[in-house]
Amino acid sequence: MARTEGVEQAAGLWFRVDGPMAGKSLNFDNMQNRPLKGTSDWQPYSVALDVATEAIMLAYGILLSGVGSAWIADMHIEITELAIPSANLKIGKNNAPEAPVNLSFSDGSAANGNERL
Repeated sequence: MARTEGVEQAAGLWFRVDGPMAGKSLNFDNMQNRPLKGTSDWQPYSVALDVATEAIMLAYGILLSGVGSAWIADMHIEITELAIPSANLKIGKNNAPEAPVNLSFSDGSAANGNERL
C-alpha cells in the first residue's frame, strides 16, 4: 500500500534483485515509467520481478523525487505465477525495451482505475 501528498515530480516503489557480483543487479524496477504524483489515499501497488537462482539479495523500498511526501505500509514479498509479467527496467539498452511492449494493453494496467504494476 502507498499514499502520496503533494508529490510534484515522482514517487514510486523500487525493487532490485542483486547477483553474486558486487554492484551487479540482475533485475530492477523503480516505477520510473509509471510514477505516483499528486495526492492520493492508500492504494495497492506491486512490482513483479523475476528472481534468478543466482540471486543473493533482494532490496526494496519507496523513493521520492522533488517536493511532497510518500508513505508505504504492509510491504511484503510473495512468490507469484510466472504468467505475471516482469516489470524489469533493465531490458535492452538504456533500461528501455528494444521494441514496444503490451500494445494490446492486455496485462491489466489501469484496470478499474488502479494500476497493476
